[in-house]
Amino acid sequence: MKAWLLTSVFALMPGLAQAQSIVTGELDAAQAFDAGVIDARSGGLDAALWQGTSAKTAVRLMQELPLSSEKAIVQDMIEAVILSAGVPPEGDRSNYDRVRLQTVMAMGDKAALENIAARNPEITRDPTVRTDLALAGGDVTEACQTADNITQGRGEPYWAKLRAFCHIVRDELSAAELTTELLKNSGHEDEAYFELMKVLTGVSKTPPMIESTASPLLKIMAKRAAPDDGSLSAQTAMDAAAKPEDRVKAIFEFADSLSDAQMTSAFSDLSFDEDELAGGAGFDLDSAKANIGPKGTAQIFQLATSSGDARTAVEAMALILTAADKKGVFSRFAKLFENNMAIIPVSLQAEADVKIFTRAAIERGDVGALQGFYQALPEGQQKLRIALVADALGNGFTLGSLGEDIETRLAAEGTEKRRAIRDTFIATAMGSRLTGEAEAALSGVGSGTGISIKAGELLALDAAAKAGSRAETALRAASMIDRGTLDDASLAAVISALQIAGLPQFAGRLAAEDFMSGL
Repeated sequence: MKAWLLTSVFALMPGLAQAQSIVTGELDAAQAFDAGVIDARSGGLDAALWQGTSAKTAVRLMQELPLSSEKAIVQDMIEAVILSAGVPPEGDRSNYDRVRLQTVMAMGDKAALENIAARNPEITRDPTVRTDLALAGGDVTEACQTADNITQGRGEPYWAKLRAFCHIVRDELSAAELTTELLKNSGHEDEAYFELMKVLTGVSKTPPMIESTASPLLKIMAKRAAPDDGSLSAQTAMDAAAKPEDRVKAIFEFADSLSDAQMTSAFSDLSFDEDELAGGAGFDLDSAKANIGPKGTAQIFQLATSSGDARTAVEAMALILTAADKKGVFSRFAKLFENNMAIIPVSLQAEADVKIFTRAAIERGDVGALQGFYQALPEGQQKLRIALVADALGNGFTLGSLGEDIETRLAAEGTEKRRAIRDTFIATAMGSRLTGEAEAALSGVGSGTGISIKAGELLALDAAAKAGSRAETALRAASMIDRGTLDDASLAAVISALQIAGLPQFAGRLAAEDFMSGL
């Protein structure tokens, strides 16, 4: 009986019987994790953003990014990848960490740069990264001290170029010329750097144009080469002693660098002359438009943000947004006006300028406002386009039909059919079913007009999307979108890839922006 009981116990608890064969091993190292300033809840991507992508590919994509793109969606896609926290790409990430930080530097977001650098202390152990951070912050002394003390890799072009500039800073002209000559004779190519050195050594008086994405060293050299060139800066906008026309120009030119409070304060200062302030003078929209110089522009801004009359406010807002669009800063002003738009009836927005306010609604993802525009508009082409925009942004095409409007226009001729064909490509890429009638109407249709993306690039985009690599898909798509208006097939391929990769926010926005072009 005793033997039976013991046998039964071990039969019920096999782990006890096998205790002697248990093998213990070390726990895996904690998975690496990139610090970031945004996440999926604040406009970024999820933690697995780089899954399926190698560090080598990630580096190449970041180095080829159109960081100075004028397209808001391109900028937002890049920021969503570069500023998101998450698991880094696979493989050796030494170059990846450095290039990611350099990309943030080039983006010009000082707060994000400081945040990411502080939360990634491992990255700043690289002396080149630490030096770039110093230069980006304007600390030439620290950068030069590092260049003086570096031993490993001292002969590399990065350090040689910096040492030559440091000689300039220290008034060691002969040493600067010698270091530059040795660097040039080594075969190193950097036309902008050598042209800047010519200016700094007195050989030339014409500094070259420097891209906004240039390295911190080139930027600080360019600033030293032309310190008094009369160019404006963000500080000009806040300088009460500056000319009013320069202040207004600076507000628009450096809108992305100014806070809401700074922009509002600057426009407030410019709204009245001192004599008018003393006399308690006022203004209205008509008088402001009649004086459309610096003061008139500032007054229109004031009416847009503080007018008690909604109709006046929305008309003023439309004027400022139109001006901002011409200056390439529409998104910045649309963001500034976001709270004001929220309290103005959508019917008044549609009446004032349906296209400008539709664009603002698309950028903030406001399907409710678009539906309001649809209700407020009379029957006609604008109403139908708004319906397409709302469906795209609200993912309303998934497993749905093309819609009676598109089907009807496919049977038409000329420009109406041409637009319907492009709409069909977009709707299908968003997930709409293709009916037999539509398929017949598309028989023999080509890629359409616009920029055609090469098949190899589209294949790489499709592969990244199917692998679920959201970061890689977003960066490849952003580079394609930046090139200009894509042809029907290329646009559909990009939208489809974004959908497949799990990036419906960008797929819908891209589709909505193209639908909006028909307003």
